[in-house]
Amino acid sequence: WASFGKCRDVAFVGRDAIATVSGVYARFFDWITGETRIERFEGRERGDGASCVAGLSIAPIFSLVERKSNPRILIFVYPSIRRIARCARSEEANGYACCAFAGTEYLLGQTIFPDFRIVVWHWKTGEWMTTIDVTMMSHDHLILTCSPDSPLLVARHSPNNRPTVSIYRLLICSKIVRLFPVETNTISDLEPVSLSWSTGGTLLVCDRLGNVSTVELDLDETREQRVRRIIESLVRPRRKPVLVAHRGGAMLVVAPSDETNAEIRATFFKKRTTDREENWRPIWTISLSSYPNRMVSHPRDDKIVLLAENGEMYAIIGPSRDCVPRFELITRWDNDYAMIARLPGSYLGALSRPTGRLVIVDTATGNVVSPMNRLLLKHHGKVTRLVSHPSLPILATCSVAGNCVIVEASTPSSPRIVNCVHLQREPLDRLKFSEGGRLLGVGASRLGRLFLL
Repeated sequence: WASFGKCRDVAFVGRDAIATVSGVYARFFDWITGETRIERFEGRERGDGASCVAGLSIAPIFSLVERKSNPRILIFVYPSIRRIARCARSEEANGYACCAFAGTEYLLGQTIFPDFRIVVWHWKTGEWMTTIDVTMMSHDHLILTCSPDSPLLVARHSPNNRPTVSIYRLLICSKIVRLFPVETNTISDLEPVSLSWSTGGTLLVCDRLGNVSTVELDLDETREQRVRRIIESLVRPRRKPVLVAHRGGAMLVVAPSDETNAEIRATFFKKRTTDREENWRPIWTISLSSYPNRMVSHPRDDKIVLLAENGEMYAIIGPSRDCVPRFELITRWDNDYAMIARLPGSYLGALSRPTGRLVIVDTATGNVVSPMNRLLLKHHGKVTRLVSHPSLPILATCSVAGNCVIVEASTPSSPRIVNCVHLQREPLDRLKFSEGGRLLGVGASRLGRLFLL
C-alpha cells in the first residue's frame, strides 16, 4: 500500500485499467476485478520516479517521465510492467510538463524551460521523429490533447490567468513526421479555460462564463474557422468551468457564484437529432461533492473519470444515456499525511494534514489503528517536525509555538502524550534523537539555538 499525494494526471491503459502516479509510485485500478495495484518505479529498468503518465487506450501501453532533472521517457506494457522502449534523446530536455499519445504509433512530450518544444517519438521503437519550437506557457497546468481520428491534431492548452491555446497538425508520410502550427486566433478570442476534442474531430471550447462553442478546424488556410455557440451559460461561475467531450455530447461542471454554498453541478449536453444547426440540450444534471481538477473521457467505453480537488477519483458510468448515470468511487485520499516516522515493529506515526492529529498506522495494511480523535497537537502549535526514537516506541514533535511534545506509543491503539516542554516563544524546526536515544536535540535554525533534552 502507499499513501499517495494529490495526483494531477490520469491515463487509461488499454480498455480496463486507469493509472495515476505520485513520487516513485504508480497506482493501477482494474475495471474488471475492481482491484488496485501499486508499483514502485525505482531502479535501472523502471527509472527514477514517475510523473506525466500517458496511456494508450487501444493497447495496454503507458509511458512515464522520470521524476528528476534531464529525465528519460520510458514505455511499459501492462500488467507485466515490462519496459519495452526508451524514447531516444528524451534526457536532453531539463524536464517535461506533460505527454500524450497521438494516434496508435506516436508519443508527444512538452519540454519545459528554457527550451519550450513539442517532441514526437515513435513509441514502439523509441525513435526520435521530429520537434517544433512552441511559445512559452505556464507548465504547472499545461495539457496536451490529441484528436481521436485522422487528421491528427494536437491542442496545447494552459488554463491559467491568461488562457492560451496552440494547435498543431501531425503530418505523416512514410517515415517522415512533421508538426505544423494551425491558426488559432479565432479560438484565442474565446478566452478558453477548458477544451476537449469530440469523437468527430471537432474542438469544443469553454470560456470563463461557462459558454461552450464548437470550432471546426478547416485545414485549408484560405477558409475561416467555423465557430458556433452550442451552450449558453445562465449563471456566472465562481470557478473556472471544466469541460469534457464524450460520445457525441459533452459534460460541463460549473460552480455558480450567486451563493457561497451553491452546489457544484455536472450537466451532460447533447443534440437530440443529427441537425448540425440544432442547439445542444441538457440531458441530466447531478451534484458533485468536490470540484474536479481534471475530467477524462474513455475513448472506447461509456465512462468519464474525474480527479477531484479533495483527492478523490471517481467514474461516471453511462453518461451518454438519457437517464442519470451511476457513480463509482475509484480511490479516496482520506489519509493525507504531512509527516511520518517509523516505530518499532510494523507501525508508523503519521501527522494528518487536514486535522493536525497524530495517528498510528499499521504498515502491513495501511489502516489507522489509533483513535482518530485522540492526539490533537494543534493547540501545541503547528507541528514542524516529527521524529521517532531509534529503539523505543516514542515519538517527538516540535512546533512553531516553541513546544516539544513527547508521545509514548507502546500500545499502538492508544498512544498518549507523556510530556510537553515549552522551550521558547520562537518557532522550533529541527529535531533529532541521539544515536543511543538518551538525548533529544531540539533546534531553531533561524536563531542558531539548540536545546538538549
